[in-house]
Amino acid sequence: GGILVEYSGSFCSAAERDDVQNFYTAHPVEAADVSLRRAVEHMNGCIELRSVQGGNLKQWLEQQPGM
Repeated sequence: GGILVEYSGSFCSAAERDDVQNFYTAHPVEAADVSLRRAVEHMNGCIELRSVQGGNLKQWLEQQPGM
């Protein structure tokens, strides 16, 4: 069960993170507390990176020929 919870860490938005947390709060997976914490930490890191660098990436892509 913990592996499934860890795969949830691939989401990258606050809404998806909240959905994951709400789902596993309502449907706990035995012995997956650490996996859920890791997944949430991974999602939070992705959300922060997207927030900080998203504009820079968009600007860079717009400057590339053929994009």
